Amino acid sequence: MTRRIRRPLPSFRSALAAGAALTIAIAAAAAAPGPTATDPPAPEALPPVPALADALDTAAPDAVVPSPAQHLGRRLGARFTRHHEMVEYFETLAAASDRVRLLPYGRSEQGRRLFVAVISAPDHLARLDEIRRTNAALADPERTSAADARRLAAALPATVWLSYNVHGNEPSCTEAAMQVAWRLASSTAGPLRDALDETVVVIDPCLNPDGRERYVSFFEQTVGRFAHPDPVAAEHREPWPAGRANHYLFDLNRDWV
Repeated sequence: MTRRIRRPLPSFRSALAAGAALTIAIAAAAAAPGPTATDPPAPEALPPVPALADALDTAAPDAVVPSPAQHLGRRLGARFTRHHEMVEYFETLAAASDRVRLLPYGRSEQGRRLFVAVISAPDHLARLDEIRRTNAALADPERTSAADARRLAAALPATVWLSYNVHGNEPSCTEAAMQVAWRLASSTAGPLRDALDETVVVIDPCLNPDGRERYVSFFEQTVGRFAHPDPVAAEHREPWPAGRANHYLFDLNRDWV
């Protein structure tokens, strides 16, 4: 028997919609093609692309929490971020913000670190184990009555899970994960900041680091001084086995849970 617990979550719905829109906007910005060989400015010199986050969160970010651009020393999206650079950034983010905790869950077949970044209000992070146990109880109607489920749900923050780069050759996803994590961790006021009082955001910045590094290596060895938007350009024509699949050439989109 399936039981559904309903309760109003206006803050959560607003936060989820904002987060989804923010992710799409940042991913689109990071994936935007660079200038062609006839364009004079280098990618690093281009002005930043306006992000939807600016409309959602107009307060100045916490200066103590470094942005991806500040950490990397270049505009995010100027070139692809390598896996070790992304790991170093999330470590820096967790050290600078009390809203971020990193939870490792293993290594890829080629030895790259796998982890999730949990972003929420500090009091939620302090009781993550309790939140996990409560979610498990809500998912088991055989041991949790309807009355207990309503009571538990009323006090439980919503969990939002964001997974990036299940396909290695869709590489802007990891860039977007870094930007989304920073905006959540550095927000000082407004809907993004308030959302963390109602939610626990879990970000897996790169599910398929081996495939992504395979693609990024190919791209960096093939691209010219400037990226070329023409789909027949050499940097858009990956040789076998390409970067979509993991180390074993398995498409993680079919079975990654």
